[in-house]
Amino acid sequence: NRLISPTKEDEIAVGEQYAMNSRLVIYECVGKHTLIDDFLRRAPARARIVISGIHTTPAIINYAYATVKELDLRFSYYYQPHEFEQCLQAIAEHKLPWQKMLTAKVGIDGVEDAFRQLMTPNDHIKVV
Repeated sequence: NRLISPTKEDEIAVGEQYAMNSRLVIYECVGKHTLIDDFLRRAPARARIVISGIHTTPAIINYAYATVKELDLRFSYYYQPHEFEQCLQAIAEHKLPWQKMLTAKVGIDGVEDAFRQLMTPNDHIKVV
């Protein structure tokens, strides 16, 4: 397991190294809407791109990259109930290093500032 910071290294290139000859799966979890086109451009041939959640900002993407590379685009909105169960079980069995994902805690008075910070590149993964 390795934590990758896309602000410090090319996450697609690192993913390709780990995937070796297997299909690379790229997840876009409702970040910046411009990432979708960026992933289409940088993804290797036959990669799968999973866009989860709802983007409320229109995105301009060049489908030619997806066509020429034969990319598999998937869209997902909700988690299934069994996925919550699996995740909680993995946390309970210490199989999931959740502490690495929790990068900050704020009180009710710090919520506005936390959202402001999350709108710019930073090292946060999950703020509670």
